[in-house]
Amino acid sequence: MSVLKRIKGRKGLIVKVLLLLIFLGALGWGGYTYYLANIKVYPDQVLQKALQHAGTAQSYRYQVDVQVKVNNQERKLSRISGEKAGGDLYFHGLIHNQEVKVYQIGDGTYLWDPITGKWAVTPSNRPFDQPHFLIEANPLACFNFVSVDGITYLGKEEVAGRKAYVIQCAPAIKHDFMNAWFKDFSYKVWIDAKNKAILKAQVSGFFRDQPENTVFIKLEFKDYGADIKIPPPG
Repeated sequence: MSVLKRIKGRKGLIVKVLLLLIFLGALGWGGYTYYLANIKVYPDQVLQKALQHAGTAQSYRYQVDVQVKVNNQERKLSRISGEKAGGDLYFHGLIHNQEVKVYQIGDGTYLWDPITGKWAVTPSNRPFDQPHFLIEANPLACFNFVSVDGITYLGKEEVAGRKAYVIQCAPAIKHDFMNAWFKDFSYKVWIDAKNKAILKAQVSGFFRDQPENTVFIKLEFKDYGADIKIPPPG
């Protein structure tokens, strides 16, 4: 083989190697950009979208569990299931070991009396319209964040068959009832990976005047945007 042929052969090999490196580089860059666009999770952005979704939700079903730890003794304060449809509301369960059933429909409120077994009706009265009055009546109001620190992505989990991002944070919140009694909240939130709806959350905090005591709140949500009808009690 002549020297000229050997040189041409080496040049061809070099060109092939360069083309291969360019191809591999392009492939790697494409994979990296796909990772950034479709796989990498930006927890601050995910949380922001979840808060926006919570602030605009018009109908949903929910469950609330509230318990406290006082003097190293745990006590359940409430366990409530409810549903909201626009301005209408129905929830039932236990609050301070007392059975409660509440409807707020139109301009009236229906309160069930467990002693008489009858409904007390208060027309032109909607006490649960105040979003920061009672956790059990409007649980999404717990996500009215004023500021947020310590946003941390904890990974992915499945909630009721849906893939969810798990995010932890320490927000300052706008909620009259919660702020009156508790402080230094820590949130762990499961957010639907597809539509960014809050599927569930765990909230912990300390008593404002007795920080050695704690509160723990479990929230679960489903059926966002469902056509929920809440008729008055029969």
